[in-house]
Amino acid sequence: MKMSYRYFEFRAFENLVKLSQLLGENKELFQLCEKQEEIRKRQNVIRKGKICAVVAGEFKRGKSSFINALLGEEILPADVCPATAVPNRIIYGDVPRSWLRYKDGSEKEIRIEELSKYVMKSAEIRENTEDEIIEALIEYPTIPGREYLELIDTPGLNDDIYMDSRALSCMENADILILTLSPSSPFSETESRFVARILEQGKVSRIIVVVTKIDELADAEEREKLYSYLREQIVSKTEERLLETHETGEPVFSAWRSILNGLPMFGVCSPEALEAVKEKNAQLYRESGFEELSGSFFKIIQSVYEKNCIQDAIDSALRVSAEFEREQPQILECCRKKRSESEESRKCFAEECYLMVEQNTLDEIKTALWQRIETFISTVPDDMGRQFIKCLSSIRVLDSRLIDRELREQSARSEVWLNTRINKELLPELQRLLTEKTAEWYQNILSRLNCMPQLAENGMESVSELAEKLTEQPFPFSAEFTGSAFCWKSYPVPAIEKLVELDLINEIRGAIDESIAWWSMEEKRLTEEILKKAAEQVSGEIEKIVLTLYQVKQKELDLWEETENRIKSETLTRQLRMIAEESEHLKAEFMRTAEDNKKVERN
Repeated sequence: MKMSYRYFEFRAFENLVKLSQLLGENKELFQLCEKQEEIRKRQNVIRKGKICAVVAGEFKRGKSSFINALLGEEILPADVCPATAVPNRIIYGDVPRSWLRYKDGSEKEIRIEELSKYVMKSAEIRENTEDEIIEALIEYPTIPGREYLELIDTPGLNDDIYMDSRALSCMENADILILTLSPSSPFSETESRFVARILEQGKVSRIIVVVTKIDELADAEEREKLYSYLREQIVSKTEERLLETHETGEPVFSAWRSILNGLPMFGVCSPEALEAVKEKNAQLYRESGFEELSGSFFKIIQSVYEKNCIQDAIDSALRVSAEFEREQPQILECCRKKRSESEESRKCFAEECYLMVEQNTLDEIKTALWQRIETFISTVPDDMGRQFIKCLSSIRVLDSRLIDRELREQSARSEVWLNTRINKELLPELQRLLTEKTAEWYQNILSRLNCMPQLAENGMESVSELAEKLTEQPFPFSAEFTGSAFCWKSYPVPAIEKLVELDLINEIRGAIDESIAWWSMEEKRLTEEILKKAAEQVSGEIEKIVLTLYQVKQKELDLWEETENRIKSETLTRQLRMIAEESEHLKAEFMRTAEDNKKVERN
């Protein structure tokens, strides 16, 4: 009794799942990504559980008629004039039905008898419109190898570029290519280029050549000569096409040798086969060539299924396990390197951020403010000195008490005069400079911050969002430059008993210079305090971003440490070896079962 392969599918899939879970996901480790990608690929093949056979060839090669004969029913339109313009996908179904899939994702169920209205070549079909038909799907109960197979009838090659591209796109998920040729025009340049492209894609496992309309050659010897000629032409012309774009040592030539060596080839007459099925004429069916083809075709489907779905899955588990153990030292070194890079990245980010908001970055603003103060006071001593000279010039009597009173009154007037100028001329200018310059400084910080490479790294979305929000917010610092009021540090009126003895004008000028200098120093000290507060306030905002990045990076570091510990653990090595051992046993059991099934078929 023939055994089912479902058991092996399940076991192979289970081992791949275990292997994937053990390896874990880490997009930064390309070694793991490659292995996970291979595992997913094999899992998808098992999930699909079908072999896709694409029937292709130049237009009017009898592709649709061949599929009809294979199904034993005239399902696909195959008149003398029309040619297929839309791919037809035939899968197993208990009840015959068909529907269309459109480019916009919609579907439309139609009767099988209506297929010709939609899938045959016409101007409407060829228009690249929004409702363009992608493919027609047909479910039918007589498809051979119904557990495993889906058949695709493609548009003809060498019709136009549009049809060629459609035929080639059908091959993207193909496992088997059924290439239809005819005795009258065997293996054209278009077909050789098509086969070369298929080999370059690296998806197809087997190629079957079907020579349709073989009844054109009645003599068996002529047929054998044609088969021999076609095999030689397919191999040589395909090689020529490949050599146009590849060097002989490239992997595509391995596929060329393995797939085209011992190429299965069958001569058939599709109309005879259909007639034989309808009339139940075994002799005519044998003469049509379909008896030989059907038996071999199912074995090829099964062979490809065994390899693509089961054997490749088991081999992948073995290969991935062995490669991982062999590459373990390099993977661990990569983990350590990534962890070191993360630590260095967050350190550099923090240092750069704090440097941007250090108070010395405001030195340019401080210099501008101080220069404005210096400019303002540059004429004040002379102006104030002239005020006192004018005051003294108005005194006509050399009386100490009178001089003392007049100088004190002038001191008060000069103080009011200077404070008025400070409030009207200097403070508004200092406020404008402070507001403009600190805003520019802040925008420069934000620009530099948003250009820092750490924000573009994977996983930094929360940090980037915080930086963007900061950019959208108004300047977080706002201070009114009140300044300090001028008052006499050194009073310009000497003791009354010395008023007539001193060089009074020089004494007053000295007091003016000392008081202005003291006020200037105090004003500059206030600007430093204001700028310090600005730096502290902006630093607080930037620190939120630094802390957020530190938290994200810490999770990254913890993940790398966890990954490193997991990869170097003895438990992981032991479990991988167990999966490899299970896969070895499964492979041996599968090979025995496959051989037993072949014996059952032969008997």
